[in-house]
Amino acid sequence: MTARELDLWAAAIGVLAGAVLMTALIRWVTWPRDLLLAPVTDCALHESSCAASWHDGRLGLALGPQPLHCLSPLAVAAQLDGALPAELVVDFQGVDVPEAFHRTVLAPAGGGVYVGEAVLPLCATGSMQWQARVVARYGRRSVRASFPFMTRG
Repeated sequence: MTARELDLWAAAIGVLAGAVLMTALIRWVTWPRDLLLAPVTDCALHESSCAASWHDGRLGLALGPQPLHCLSPLAVAAQLDGALPAELVVDFQGVDVPEAFHRTVLAPAGGGVYVGEAVLPLCATGSMQWQARVVARYGRRSVRASFPFMTRG
């Protein structure tokens, strides 16, 4: 090969490498990091388990024992169908009293089941409306789902 041919090959490889790097950068910047599912409103989590689905997965959530009470141990169980996350947390937040917030990290129990325990803060008004916000973290990406429920005073 002549020096000119080597220069052309080096230039072609440089252009190709630049195109590959630019494509990777564009995909990294534009890759969706969070999938926020619509709140689950067709189910009452304080009465039964509820589920949210997306294109490649399903998340079921159950709380107990029922009826649900503040300042009492609350068993939390999630069932995931699809890819298993690196971390699964549930944030409990009061709807009318937003400062009532509690986070529970669920531990894998096998077969796509995650379990944990929570104690909700004092419900000053007796019965109280809550949101259970589940966050499944998959590396840089997360899936988020919200489930409404009520506690008794």
